[in-house]
Amino acid sequence: MKNIAASLGRLLPKPSRRCLVVALDGIGRDELVKAVDAGVAPTLGSLITRGRLHSVASTYPPVAAVAWSSFMTACYPGKHGIFGFTQPQPDFSLRFTDARDLRMPTMWDRAATDGVRSVVVNLPATYPARRMSGTLVSGFVAPALDRACHPRSLGTRLSAEGYMVDVQAALAHSDPARFSIHVLDVLERRMQAMESMLSAERWSLGILAFTEADRLNRMWARRIADGDGIERETYWRWFRLVDAFVARCMARFPAADVVVVSAYGSGPLKRFVNLDAWLQENGYLDVGPSDAIAPDTRAFSLDRGRIYVASSDMFVSGVVPTDHVIRLVDDIADGLAQLVDPDTGRPVIASIRKRRDAWEGARTNLGSNLVCLPRAGYELKSSRSLPLFSDAVFEGTHTQQDALLIATGTVHRQRATVEDAGATVLAKLGLYDDDADGSSLLD
Repeated sequence: MKNIAASLGRLLPKPSRRCLVVALDGIGRDELVKAVDAGVAPTLGSLITRGRLHSVASTYPPVAAVAWSSFMTACYPGKHGIFGFTQPQPDFSLRFTDARDLRMPTMWDRAATDGVRSVVVNLPATYPARRMSGTLVSGFVAPALDRACHPRSLGTRLSAEGYMVDVQAALAHSDPARFSIHVLDVLERRMQAMESMLSAERWSLGILAFTEADRLNRMWARRIADGDGIERETYWRWFRLVDAFVARCMARFPAADVVVVSAYGSGPLKRFVNLDAWLQENGYLDVGPSDAIAPDTRAFSLDRGRIYVASSDMFVSGVVPTDHVIRLVDDIADGLAQLVDPDTGRPVIASIRKRRDAWEGARTNLGSNLVCLPRAGYELKSSRSLPLFSDAVFEGTHTQQDALLIATGTVHRQRATVEDAGATVLAKLGLYDDDADGSSLLD
């Protein structure tokens, strides 16, 4: 039915409207409601009143590289091909993923085929900037500003204006007062750049991402929630500034249909759980010199809960025969399900999914054999140096639930996903594509 509807949709005239997407990285649905109730986000509150606030499920795992790639393509990771910030190679080495690894078109790619120009600023997982119809400034991770911009000449101007892709998070520990000033300065410069690009470009799709609050939550989540000092003051100030910016955009572009989205929620963090340590203790991981994966390794982990079996069909020196993989995956899953925090006696893993249960699509075979989600208060690490359990050096972490979508003209759905949020934006622009996995929430 979806493909038939999509084909019919192509016969319909395209709406002559603008869609402005405000992406709030690391802001969960409950956090936004608290900000609205506290009176620091009246414009966002008015958008909720005019439309609908949806609770949205993130990806497995709920990290920026995966989740924002799923939003921007409206496709599952198994189709767009991004499963984390790193991807293992056949020789066990690791390669950092970036926008060149994305195997499905972004929503601005799809828009361009219909003659729609876009402005995309600070959206994670878009580096290096690819050629597109409009203007793009990549979000983190973006080590070189000139390669983060299309057109590339824009990087020179932004650099001269003091634009920064990301904040210096280490300041949060060493000098909270300086970090507060720094975060708000980065935000102000970002908003100035965004307003300039919106004014200069003939756009119909705008995607403006704000990532500073994710850093604030990461470093100060407990103090923001429980304190009354500079940490909470900075957080509320950030909300006020972003909210006022959205109000200015709505006044300047009254025909724009404003959508607000986040790709994962956030929650408090108390302890790290090092999956590599568990795998090593249980005889699955053998660590060689310089912490390299040794030849006898049967399984290892990567960022945020991904576990790969060293199978002979995926790795050149893999020691696990193909017909032994299923049994080994089951053994590891059963063992991890019994893992408890020695301080509390409670399980630390909330969910364990096998590859085919976590993802769908032609590239699912590139994903890990298992992907785990921790219980509230824990974060899964992959480290050859950390112990199995350690106190977290941060205060906040991402959650797979509690992402959000605010949009007009939508209907309630019991389980909406970040792919659905992406499909909803496409539908608002009258763009229809058979190969998108997400389903629009428009009525």
